[in-house]
Amino acid sequence: MAWFTVALGTLLLTIWGMLQISSLAELGFTWSSKTGVINWLAEPNPFPAILQPGVRILSVEGVPVQQVPALPSKTAGETIELVIVNEAGEAQLLTIPLADPSAMDILARVEPLIIALTFWVLSVIVLFFSDLRVQARLLFLSCQAGCAVLVSGALSAFGLPGGPLFGLLLWWLGPLVIHLHLHFPYSRPPNLIRRWTLILYGGAFIGSLLDEMHLLSSSVYTARYLWLVAGLTIMLVLLVNSYQYAPTAESRRQVRVVALGGLVAVLPLIVFSLLPDAMWHQPILAYELSFLFLITLPLAYGYAILRYRLIHLERYISRSTTYILVFLILSGLYIFIYALLQHTWQLAPWQYPIINLLITLILAAAFSPLHRRVNISINRAVYGGWSDYQLAVQRVSQALNRTIDSPTLAETLCQEIQTAMQLECACLLLPDGPNSYSVCTGICPRGTCQIASKISTTGMLIIQRWLQSQNGPLEASLMQEVAARLPELSAVEKQLLSCEYARLWIPMHGHIPTSGVLILGERRGGGILDRTNLEILEVLVQQASMALENTYLIAELRQRMREGERLHRQILSAGEEERKRVARELHDQIIQELVGLNYHLSELRASPFAPEATHASQLQDEVRRILGEVRRICTDLRPPALDSLGLISAVRSRLREMEKLAAFEIVFNCDSDDIQDLPDETALCTYRVLQEALLNVQKHAAAKRIEVTLRLSPDQIELIVQDDGRGFYVPSRLGQLTDESHFGLVGLSERLELLSGTLNIISTPGQGTQLKASLPRSLTSSLVVDA
Repeated sequence: MAWFTVALGTLLLTIWGMLQISSLAELGFTWSSKTGVINWLAEPNPFPAILQPGVRILSVEGVPVQQVPALPSKTAGETIELVIVNEAGEAQLLTIPLADPSAMDILARVEPLIIALTFWVLSVIVLFFSDLRVQARLLFLSCQAGCAVLVSGALSAFGLPGGPLFGLLLWWLGPLVIHLHLHFPYSRPPNLIRRWTLILYGGAFIGSLLDEMHLLSSSVYTARYLWLVAGLTIMLVLLVNSYQYAPTAESRRQVRVVALGGLVAVLPLIVFSLLPDAMWHQPILAYELSFLFLITLPLAYGYAILRYRLIHLERYISRSTTYILVFLILSGLYIFIYALLQHTWQLAPWQYPIINLLITLILAAAFSPLHRRVNISINRAVYGGWSDYQLAVQRVSQALNRTIDSPTLAETLCQEIQTAMQLECACLLLPDGPNSYSVCTGICPRGTCQIASKISTTGMLIIQRWLQSQNGPLEASLMQEVAARLPELSAVEKQLLSCEYARLWIPMHGHIPTSGVLILGERRGGGILDRTNLEILEVLVQQASMALENTYLIAELRQRMREGERLHRQILSAGEEERKRVARELHDQIIQELVGLNYHLSELRASPFAPEATHASQLQDEVRRILGEVRRICTDLRPPALDSLGLISAVRSRLREMEKLAAFEIVFNCDSDDIQDLPDETALCTYRVLQEALLNVQKHAAAKRIEVTLRLSPDQIELIVQDDGRGFYVPSRLGQLTDESHFGLVGLSERLELLSGTLNIISTPGQGTQLKASLPRSLTSSLVVDA
């Protein structure tokens, strides 16, 4: 109530001052209050031969000029008597008629009061939409004092009541603005603030006391102005200091607006008006001009407060706006119902208490849901989010359930909690090693998360162990006590624990070693997290912990699958190498020995002894058969054409051999006769697929015709084997074929998957079978490394 009374009193004083000053008559000239010399003269001049700039006035209405304001409080139509010193050096009495002021004259007179209103508006906005923290209280008092100084100074300048108030406020304005800037935009150490406030307010009290006791009568004018100059100068020094020593680039950008606004507003007033007026009783720059710079002060401060939240207003803006809108909606609804009843049935609700009661009950019942909906809309507009925590929990749960990797989960958790709880910032630390953290943050309105900027990814071992033993949300004050209680903490850990932006620490635990910690910043608008908020946070953190465990389990499963694929690939590679070695051994040893044995049998067959020749002929036929079988085995183990002539030649060779052995026709289609830059793994895999497909047709299909197609594109190679055999039912998963001891197609599918290929089988009983294998022409780096 006291704050409202002060604001109302200042506003009434300003309005009264505007009315009084604008009603005063226009004299047409002004003079120096120190010397009485005329320094400005308007046209038309009533005494052009006598009144000129530089003429000295001795008295006004019989009062010495030093004791009279520049414009005595008279109205239009009255006259004023002046005693001046004429050109002859003699005193001369003049009677000057007074006229109505022009619009420009009125505007020039009320200029200080208009500027005063900007200070008043800023202070009232801060008062109405803040929680009256020390910054808000001091800003309100300083702006109100500045407004009162401008108004009372203007009143005293025109001879209206206000001089005593003006003189008193000149002593107190300086300490107030210094006290404000000891807290704004950033607070100084408490000991420094107490020492300065004691000195400043003590000096103001002593000065105003001596002034009231008229002990400074000879120099009171100079003392007041010098005291105000000193206060405003210290204010500028504090602003520059806040800018120079801002902790971050973002903080410096925020303070820059305030510092520049203060310098532009106050520096011209000090240098060109207040200081010259205090020293020589004559400003270099008229106050009407230097006051114009003051308008930048409330504008800059107001912009900085709203843009950078230097004083939190959002919570109160949204709350006040919500109630105002609800009131307007319900009032409009009442007026609508009233008009409807009166227009349709000619009923006046006030004449029928029961009708009025029903309308009141309807509006009362509508208040709660209407307030809730309006509050959600206002919060969404102000914060970009809402405060419906049931929906928030559902949304966070759904977002976490869709996430399968820990970095994305951490980012999602931070952003969703920051939005739902309307926080300035949120930061999640996840351990990715025995002594290191990975840091994930939400979207910080300042651009860079102020908490994350304090975090190092290493050197967090002690605090990590301590947090693992804690449960539930931990206040920042407790964490600071921990920092003081654990001397073995590293410098990095102490810096994080003392971070001014961190308000709440929530450890995350699970059944596997996934302990992390969620660090939350201040709530937007300077609000606090109540018990309900904390309970909801605990639920969200528990869900996040379980989701985090799932991501670790999924990551571990994927790692095991990759290891299995790598081992399988190595087994296949080792098998192919072993096939190659066996084929080489058979070719270099067994086949060569069989060839030599065949030569010896040929010589024995040429013997003149008939029985031995007949027996040798039989043996030679058997050796040739064995030699052909061994060569076939060598070809199956490792086709030599694949290494020497390439994939297409090896395929053609295999098809010719199969056509000789099998009872079906084979047609081969290929859109190229040569393949360049095809990896050995891809060529071998394609050949093995063809080999297995032909074997399956030979064993099971009873086909009469097979069509083999090899298609080449810049990105992939495609093999299609189509037969007209008996076909079969293709299971939904090829793995089900292993239940019937059919492993060939399953092995093909696994072999293709290892090289990022695919296997597609289309078959219907009695309609034949189509086997289609696709492989990329180039292997990825991971496949090459693993292979």
